[in-house]
Amino acid sequence: MTQAQVSIKSEKPGQREDVHAVIKAAFKQDNEVELVKQLREAKTFIPELSMVAMVDDKIVGHAMLSPAFIEKADSERIEVLALAPVAVHPDYQNQGLGKKLVNSLLALTEVQFGDIYRGIIVLGDCAYYSKFGFVQASQFGVCAPFKCEEKNFMAMPISNNALANCQGEVVYPAAFSCV
Repeated sequence: MTQAQVSIKSEKPGQREDVHAVIKAAFKQDNEVELVKQLREAKTFIPELSMVAMVDDKIVGHAMLSPAFIEKADSERIEVLALAPVAVHPDYQNQGLGKKLVNSLLALTEVQFGDIYRGIIVLGDCAYYSKFGFVQASQFGVCAPFKCEEKNFMAMPISNNALANCQGEVVYPAAFSCV
């Protein structure tokens, strides 16, 4: 695969079935597909933040960000984005496509949404996501609303110090209850 063959673009409505096939192949189950379907139906869905990786006009990867928030003890809400899922078809894994998808989402978020959202939350492999600048969410006083390994619940401020004084629990969109 050469660099020129790969393109990262915002998902179009006509690509949804291809995206679902990639997600199902990557996760080998339907929960993540259902999550994406429900996130798209939410009134908070941001179409630009659902991106596809294409090789020779074939969709081989998908990643999306969805609005969430951190609820502080004083009931203040800090707007953040949740990164999930990130999926690459097994035939195209370990070729840098997941990295390209995540980097594209991060760049777009900083430029177009940095004045709205203060950070990005992800639950995933700490060794992988730390390469993008994610650190344990607990470093910001942010905790997950469910049991998980602390090292794998991560956050990244969109701009310097954007997650300072954000101590609280993440509240995910209702769609996340299907995973």
